[in-house]
Amino acid sequence: MTVSGADVARAAGVSRAAVSQILNGKGERFAAETRARVLEVAQAMAYRPAAAGRALRRGTSDVVVALVGHTTFGGHHQDLIDALSAELAQQGLLLVVRYAGGGPTTLEPFLAALQPAALLSLSGLTPDDAETADRVGVVLVGRPPAGKVAGPGAQDEVGSLQAQHLYERGHRTLAYARVRDSRQDLYGSLREEGFRHRADELGLPTPRQVLVTFDVDGAVADTDLPTPVALGCYNDDVALALLHAAHRTGRRVPAEVALVGVDDTVLGRSSWPRLTSIGYDITVIARTLAARTFAALGIESPLAPPPIRYVVRQGETT
Repeated sequence: MTVSGADVARAAGVSRAAVSQILNGKGERFAAETRARVLEVAQAMAYRPAAAGRALRRGTSDVVVALVGHTTFGGHHQDLIDALSAELAQQGLLLVVRYAGGGPTTLEPFLAALQPAALLSLSGLTPDDAETADRVGVVLVGRPPAGKVAGPGAQDEVGSLQAQHLYERGHRTLAYARVRDSRQDLYGSLREEGFRHRADELGLPTPRQVLVTFDVDGAVADTDLPTPVALGCYNDDVALALLHAAHRTGRRVPAEVALVGVDDTVLGRSSWPRLTSIGYDITVIARTLAARTFAALGIESPLAPPPIRYVVRQGETT
């Protein structure tokens, strides 16, 4: 049976108008206890707001557009899309994924035609994206600082954790490996910044930057480094390319070349030696992105996501 706003109002002991205002983020005039009771009852009754009515009030659709760039979340991309879709659906929002390509010249007419409720990014929101959203009048979820790329999670924390882990494993000569193709390296500067900052705090020499390509010969050439060296890698793909290059050049892992990736992918766990990697909870990231979307749209959500935590899954490469 479909639960209506009137059903929630009766169960919470308030008017239908109060339910409508509170669930649409306009309940400031009501007591905090009343707002909390309405949200609790709505969640318990699995109430879903009417999409058509809310779209009419806002003048937009109930679609949320997620931008996905060339970068990935390793093998977790589909898991993130599924989890985020489920989180947004709890507030009657529909997720539409748009993959990178064409830039603002194709994004602007797409947004103008669809008139989505909000625009967010799963792989770095650029200043150009922000300007496009402003021109079209679409609510932007997370605005990047000038000259920066905004993405889910604290990307500098990822690099800092990599440097800390390598230090704790006894490594003192560090380098940071990024993707040579900048399209696949959206978080590279942020992660490397965190890595370098932590190395400096630990009193270590400034880490050298290494740019990596994924073909066999290129990866071998990219590892022309003095040994021993310990590399924080942009993701597991970069770490696996360097692991292969180390094998090809006869360098022992981790004695001469130590590696720590990001994403904790299936391939990383099945490599030999098993890759050390930074992992994270996809569900928490999805809830965080959903919460940011609700806040940007003025939708009050009773569920506050826990903080995103990055953890080291220890393999044999460090």
